[in-house]
Amino acid sequence: MTETWWGTKGPGEHPVRENEDGAAEIFILNDAPDWVRLPSELGGARVRVLDSSLDPCPCQMAHSTVRHTLDHLHRGKTVFVSECEYEGFLWHTMNGNDA
Repeated sequence: MTETWWGTKGPGEHPVRENEDGAAEIFILNDAPDWVRLPSELGGARVRVLDSSLDPCPCQMAHSTVRHTLDHLHRGKTVFVSECEYEGFLWHTMNGNDA
């Protein structure tokens, strides 16, 4: 049986979960998350991550970032979230515009 847990994570960081006793667990993972929570502007739902890849960052600062493809549409376009080391989590559609 596998356990599903929700943690918090900053761009490029490892996920952290706080236990009931207040101790923190840091998880070292090389895999993409299975689920993410959308920001409230996009409905705040939990959505499935379909794929992850290393791509040019949409912030236009000439660096690569991990981009997650989400099982979610916004105005008919697939939503992505990129983990930008400069600007945080960037939610965008395929053409690079903000979601």
